[in-house]
Amino acid sequence: MHHHFAAKADLTTVVAQRYVEGFTHSLESLNRSQTKHHERLMAYAQVFQANYGGNRLCLCGMLGAESETLPASVRVQLQEFYELNLRWLTLPVVQGWPSHASHAELLLFSALEGSMIV
Repeated sequence: MHHHFAAKADLTTVVAQRYVEGFTHSLESLNRSQTKHHERLMAYAQVFQANYGGNRLCLCGMLGAESETLPASVRVQLQEFYELNLRWLTLPVVQGWPSHASHAELLLFSALEGSMIV
């Protein structure tokens, strides 16, 4: 490991980057395969369900509670993951429930993240 990564923080940063990239590709795939807002939201929730069913947690679930003690490079990736999800959720929420769009994407993301931890 030390041959490829000088420090554990370097390894953690690369793992977090790859996770964000993989999740980005998953969201892009959802955009291509699902055209209706409610189908996109259901497929989005299934991504979380698949992670949990595979005994895995998502990036925020794994590192969110420790965010203040993480190296800055990892915190940047964690923040990018958080913002990526909220940006993606905005469109299907606005399309489906325009009157609730101000905070519904945060509520949905928080509920899915929280369900993985409980």
